[in-house]
Amino acid sequence: MPMTIERKGADRRKYLRVDAPYVLRCERAIDTNLPDSVVESVTKNVSASGVVFESRVPFNKGDSLRIILNLPGLDGNSERLCLRCVVARVEMLDDWSYDIAVAFTGTDGGIRWKLMKHFYDQNNGEK
Repeated sequence: MPMTIERKGADRRKYLRVDAPYVLRCERAIDTNLPDSVVESVTKNVSASGVVFESRVPFNKGDSLRIILNLPGLDGNSERLCLRCVVARVEMLDDWSYDIAVAFTGTDGGIRWKLMKHFYDQNNGEK
């Protein structure tokens, strides 16, 4: 899968951001029993510290979420990462969709390393 790696606002970003479409499933960390509490989407960009995805659900800044991120492998298999995160930014795109930026919380160095290694391997065609 081709991906674009670019430094956006590199002076304030700790981790490289990758423009790549990874499938994700997102739900509120606190069960609200709302019919719109689960979202399936595709990432717009991802880094070792968070993701941006489009949603028809207008989550609020500060909402705690759980995300399952599917990382495709070069061998055709995918790895699922379960991540806790908090909504850092919500941008209305039109009347029915929003860009949701989330920051991973409680993520240890091993998960961040796995994400960075995945980006490197995908970009360099390594397994």
